[in-house]
Amino acid sequence: MDCGICQSLMFRFRAVERQTCLAGGCRVLRFAQSHVHTAATRARRAACPVAHPATPRRGPRPCSRRRGRSMVGTPAMSAFRSVPGETLLPHDTARRRFFGDLSFVPRLVALALPIAGQHLLMTTLNLTDTLMVGQLGEVQIGAIALGNQVFFLLMLFLFGVGSGGAVFSSQYWGRRDVAGVRRSMGLSLALGSGGALVFTVGGVFFPGLILSVFTRDPAVIAEGIGYLRIVALSYVFTSISMGYAHALRSVGDTRLPLYATAVSITLNIAGNYVLIFGALGFPALGVRGAAIATALARLVELIVILSVVYHRKGPVAASLRELVRFDRAFAARYFHRALPVIFNEVFWSVGYTMYTVVFGRMGTSYLAAYTISDTVGRLALVFFIGTANASAILIGNRIGEDAGIEAESLRAPRDETPAVPPGIARDPRDSIAQGIALSLLKILPLIALVLGAIIFFPVASWVPYLFAVSDDVRWMVTLLMRAFAFVMIFKIFNMHIIVGILRGGGDTHYSLAIDVSFLWLVGVPMAFLTGLVLGLPVHLVYLCIGVEELGKMVLGANRIVSGRWINDLTEPVEALHDPVPDASDATGFPL
Repeated sequence: MDCGICQSLMFRFRAVERQTCLAGGCRVLRFAQSHVHTAATRARRAACPVAHPATPRRGPRPCSRRRGRSMVGTPAMSAFRSVPGETLLPHDTARRRFFGDLSFVPRLVALALPIAGQHLLMTTLNLTDTLMVGQLGEVQIGAIALGNQVFFLLMLFLFGVGSGGAVFSSQYWGRRDVAGVRRSMGLSLALGSGGALVFTVGGVFFPGLILSVFTRDPAVIAEGIGYLRIVALSYVFTSISMGYAHALRSVGDTRLPLYATAVSITLNIAGNYVLIFGALGFPALGVRGAAIATALARLVELIVILSVVYHRKGPVAASLRELVRFDRAFAARYFHRALPVIFNEVFWSVGYTMYTVVFGRMGTSYLAAYTISDTVGRLALVFFIGTANASAILIGNRIGEDAGIEAESLRAPRDETPAVPPGIARDPRDSIAQGIALSLLKILPLIALVLGAIIFFPVASWVPYLFAVSDDVRWMVTLLMRAFAFVMIFKIFNMHIIVGILRGGGDTHYSLAIDVSFLWLVGVPMAFLTGLVLGLPVHLVYLCIGVEELGKMVLGANRIVSGRWINDLTEPVEALHDPVPDASDATGFPL
């Protein structure tokens, strides 16, 4: 006879040890990871009509599939290892009790490094383009800057679309549902390409109208028209590349997008040198040469990604028929979760631009100091951008994998099963994804504190000397960077909460609410008040703006601890939040 409560426990967690229930003879699969014996789990076991044995401090050898892997348990199993008789040292036990199971960290770093490298390459490309075009004159710099501003708006849209699709793709890949991955990727590609086509039409047929929104200088507009008409032809290429890149990351392949970006950037720099200045016998095309080099580089990036993907025939190597295999119900679920991500990126970027407006109105020297410190700060956060995106992938995969285990348990034949006591349902606080999220909340502030206090704060005094600015600006840069060293602790924390954990769990509405509301209701008003009304020093203005990060941190951490952020997006929306299982479901899971 199988106990219904034990069935709900065994399929909710990864099974690593088998024992026999002393009274009823049911199979009990004990979970040897952290965060299992919570109050909710103990309550379920107390409600079980079958008497269960106490969890041993050292148990039998687990199944061979898990042999040799460290199994970290609850306080009662904190010394439990996969090899009998092997115990943990006291300090190791205390570390595991506080931080939980950190076995996911190597996988997190392996996913994060290529993503961080790709962001670093993109930052380097923008700097290189500015330096090379800067040899032509101020008008040419302004023309390319305005053209890149249009591309920046497109990238915000594409990043939101890709991130929204990755929420679904990562969970589908967790349960190894390749059809679901391809269906999500197809809808993401359709939405992204449609938006890119709108930008292309505007850039090709109405470039002057678009550029006139940003400037009234006729010389800059004239140069920018030629640049925008050419580079706009590559927008659709970029949308397809980003769609495949986000899908590849969702299934754990973060290297191919990095390699494709490296090839594209190398070709772009070489093309700029040849076509802008007329090297190797080519004519000197100036701004138009930069546009041609950029368009060709983006086309080559797309060719590299598609060639490798379809040569490997991996999970994202979808046919056209598989990409369009989505119905109205799936599209509704997709937009329900993806649109908040798009709105989040757009509203956050516009709000962040308001800070530049404030410092610009404070004075040219204030704007220069803020620009320098913000650029250096972005470089310091590149690695954490990678870990935040990797956290979303890792958590999404885990949620999808757990959902697949539960689905198999529901399809598995069972003998007589007693009725489940009322009120027994799945508790997301007992999931492995919850354990990973709680471990991240504990280790990230310590890493940020070390980076800010030991590395970033001491170098703040000599970084300004890398720039040809006045002594007053250098002093303001030093103060701003020291203020940033303090605020970055909360920035890194919130980055992983919003971009990583909440999005990975499909809680995109809540992440939109806390990110945008604190930015526009606290950060932006505080910037205008302290910078333009009170006239505080520049570093104090920045610290006052950082108050928004405190609010995000408190509400975001509370959301994660509650467990309400975990959403199984591989199931119909109406089945995700049913607190009471159906009477015919003997496992205790909502169908």
